[in-house]
Amino acid sequence: EAVSIHAPFGGALDLADSNPHHRHAAIGAILTAAAAIRRLGGRLVVVHPSDIERNGQHVEARLADAARSLAILSENCRHGGLTLVIESPLPHLIGGHPDEFAWILARVDGSARVCLDTGHAALGGAWHRLMAVAGDRLAHVHANDNRGTWDDHLPPGEGTIDWKEIVRTLKDA
Repeated sequence: EAVSIHAPFGGALDLADSNPHHRHAAIGAILTAAAAIRRLGGRLVVVHPSDIERNGQHVEARLADAARSLAILSENCRHGGLTLVIESPLPHLIGGHPDEFAWILARVDGSARVCLDTGHAALGGAWHRLMAVAGDRLAHVHANDNRGTWDDHLPPGEGTIDWKEIVRTLKDA
């Protein structure tokens, strides 16, 4: 049974892109993915706020663009009986710092939820902070491991992530 779909992202499909045409194309692609998961009986539409590296960017402007795009998507998903789920980005990307992620979430209505990516959080050393930011909006987890340098997407237990701590904090949540 389908539960979620990971919507397309990156390149010219970025919700934080400075080019409004690219943002609109990203929104359209995500809404197409949303329609697909609805047809399959799922309810969660997982999206990345951005795939743009922070360095050399006007971070505040990109965060604002991402938040506006996510607000549009959240409203569309809600009206379609779906839930928008915003994934925690890699630490070097726009929105990947816990404070940036919190800033984005504060500007998207409360129906939007959070997907924590264990690999992304581990690379930024921010699992506990991201858990706090997600709070009661936590709805989905991408459980994957890495060796502490790259986003390897290894099966849990094949890298260096402390899975006992991940499981403990998820149970507490």
